[in-house]
Amino acid sequence: MEMDIDDDFSDISEDKIQHFLQSKLSEITIEKQNLEIMLKEHQQQLSETCLQQTTLQIEYNWKKLVNCKYVICLKVTCSEKFQDIQVYLNYCDKFEKTLEYETKSFSTSAASCSNCVLCQCIICGVLLQTTSFDNEAYVSISFEIPEFLKHSHVSLSGYILATTSKKLDEISGQLPEISISVNDFTSMPNNFSLQDQSLPNLLALTASGQQSDLVMILPDEWVTPLDCTFEINCSLTYLHVGNGFFYLANRISEVFDRSVLIIHPANQSKELFLKVYTANENVLYPFVHHLLTCIKGSYIVPKSVFLKMNINRGIVRKNLLEEFKSNMLNEVSVGRMYCKSLEIVGGRSTREKLNDQESKTDLTFLEVMALN
Repeated sequence: MEMDIDDDFSDISEDKIQHFLQSKLSEITIEKQNLEIMLKEHQQQLSETCLQQTTLQIEYNWKKLVNCKYVICLKVTCSEKFQDIQVYLNYCDKFEKTLEYETKSFSTSAASCSNCVLCQCIICGVLLQTTSFDNEAYVSISFEIPEFLKHSHVSLSGYILATTSKKLDEISGQLPEISISVNDFTSMPNNFSLQDQSLPNLLALTASGQQSDLVMILPDEWVTPLDCTFEINCSLTYLHVGNGFFYLANRISEVFDRSVLIIHPANQSKELFLKVYTANENVLYPFVHHLLTCIKGSYIVPKSVFLKMNINRGIVRKNLLEEFKSNMLNEVSVGRMYCKSLEIVGGRSTREKLNDQESKTDLTFLEVMALN
């Protein structure tokens, strides 16, 4: 009898458990269906967002070989203003070495800059080296020629990152396929010349070389116009590009031929702000010596040193002016004392004080004038 009662309770318990499990399964099924609906909605929203997201359009422009380096130019466009371009580039997997490269970003600029000290133009009125862009930018990538020991041809791959100027959202674009090969060594150098005033060739030369920002101080007695100074005196070739003074060292020396000298167009004074592009630092010094030899009495210093000299000169000048002012006041005071001393015995010592003060004032005045 007891066994029958236990069996009955067992049946009832199993029914309850089964009912409970079925109800939970139904709840889970409903929740799963709701999650699937939500997931589809999120996927749709994500897809729409991706379609609307700003992306970079990247076009391959050209490649050149100069100064034993490859220079590749890319055109980057965007539907809105963007900034802070970062290039990530490497050889394809079959090429084992890591690619080391330098990049520069430029915007097209129709106007010349007016500040010769802060000038970032590569070609004034044409290309400005900057980090902010409207809808278009040009990027140059330069790197050493690889050894090509195991492969005669290799491809490059990568991408570009940037940010939108307003929302600072990250945007990107895939680089087009870029290939380099040993055939470039014989086909490309023959096409490189600056005599045709080619902007791509000039950009390739400036991108592959070392940039040096210098200041040339001409002698006070120098009255020769700038064009004659560098074309006739220095035997440089004038390049008709942009709004600036562009000069090329051509057929002067095997050491510094193909060096480019750019003078800021707004500077017509005795202090000339220069950008010099040479193959490397070892080429820079012979080229600078050539300029100094041709322009007697001039000297050339790095722009950073010149600006520091100017700042220090400004501080010294301010201090000297204060000293001059103080000496003048002292001279007037001693002068009054001297006038009064004429009426009494002992005016001789006051006259000596006045002479000393006049000497101090005159010396300070000469120092101030020397800084002008």
